[in-house]
Amino acid sequence: MSGFKLFPLANEASCKTAMETCAQACPSKMEAANSAKAKLAPVSTADKLKEIDALLKDGLISKTEYEAKRQEILKAM
Repeated sequence: MSGFKLFPLANEASCKTAMETCAQACPSKMEAANSAKAKLAPVSTADKLKEIDALLKDGLISKTEYEAKRQEILKAM
């Protein structure tokens, strides 16, 4: 006896095929996580410095915050 209690036996083969196709088309959770990580490009030091320069110019951070973050970025090099 098959596990297809809701479907007639005639549909069992097509249902199994559809399930197998779906399983092959969907990446595993690990593959999806690795793919997402690969798409994230590392941000360069220069880009980080430009970003905090823009924040300072736009008045979104103080000079003190700017200097602290700048030192943090440079130490990470």
